[in-house]
Amino acid sequence: SRAFAGQFGDVHLRDTELDRGGDPSESITVLLKCMKRLLNNPLAIKSQLSLIANDPTRINGVLSIVKLLEDSVELNKCCTSRRVKIDQEEPHHLQRKESYKHLLPGLEYLLLRLEKLEVGGFMLFQGGWSDISGGHAVMYIVDRPTVDNWGFTIVNTGEGINYHPSTWDAYPKKKVRTSMRIGNIPTYRILDPAVWLMLLKLKYTIREDNTMKTVYEVILPHLAGNSNIYQMVEDQSKLKLCSDFETTQRSGTCYYKSVLAAMRYLGDKMAGLNKNQRKQLMCALRFNYLLQLDDELDLLHKMPESWNEGDHRMVTLSCNQTTRAYMKLHKLVGLGPTLKRVYALTTQIEEKARRLSVLKEERQLSVLDLGSSASFETFRRFDLLNDKQST
Repeated sequence: SRAFAGQFGDVHLRDTELDRGGDPSESITVLLKCMKRLLNNPLAIKSQLSLIANDPTRINGVLSIVKLLEDSVELNKCCTSRRVKIDQEEPHHLQRKESYKHLLPGLEYLLLRLEKLEVGGFMLFQGGWSDISGGHAVMYIVDRPTVDNWGFTIVNTGEGINYHPSTWDAYPKKKVRTSMRIGNIPTYRILDPAVWLMLLKLKYTIREDNTMKTVYEVILPHLAGNSNIYQMVEDQSKLKLCSDFETTQRSGTCYYKSVLAAMRYLGDKMAGLNKNQRKQLMCALRFNYLLQLDDELDLLHKMPESWNEGDHRMVTLSCNQTTRAYMKLHKLVGLGPTLKRVYALTTQIEEKARRLSVLKEERQLSVLDLGSSASFETFRRFDLLNDKQST
């Protein structure tokens, strides 16, 4: 799936067919399947989330993140199941009528949910901009610290991160605050229908002028009440209300990487997980992707023809990345028994992948017809070519 590729293959997907983006809702659906596999199993929680397993508050925080992800998929359905392309040569009033119509149910649903958001609550939305070349996916998070004090966070891992604070402290790797928060927004401004209609239009209509500039240079300054948002972002960073500096995406995986970045942000600000606990949550997500992969490999043995060398490389990559992530975490907190389970699972998966490759090769050879109807004749007078007697 694209979610699996986004989780494990970001560095290696550039200039491939998987480097063309995707639908965040599809990725979130796959991610939720893995998360529910983990959270619905008390034994899995105890072993894979050992740092928070005995803390009901933190576990409930993780469950709340899952609920926000589910709600974001539901909102996406309410908006539209299709993206509408607007003919910019039509009169402006016709463009407006066509681009508004399919967004009204989503707008009403979104504003209703915002109005009902309790103090201390969070909401998660899919966002971004759709242009004729495809566009870019981001996530939006709204929080409500007090009755008349709101926050709006844009979570971006790719196009547009030049607007976010960055650092070269880890040179040669550049890191960015992928989650950038605008705070102290009054109620009347966050509930302004024009703001949300503009955000929905950017994502759900396809126009050449749908760009990141509308978000960063129009909408965010409006919410901040200030044309210069950078001082506010800096103040929010000092209060630790923005994300840590993080590595950004390497290829067109915004449809998945922005979701992961939103999970990490919510894990920190909403669920109250510390850095190592968030790392363990991300490791557990990887581990459950591999559990799902292990099940799928069993099914593939019935139809090895669909298996290819690219699949084998991705499987090897996912096993190596998961093992490496757990080794790093083990050095920080100690994960002895868990490491053994990770090693056993990755070894089993790699062996199944190897057998699949062998099985496919055997099947191909078994159907190869080497017979020939052509008769074989020796080269005539070949003996004369080897006659070395003098004449």
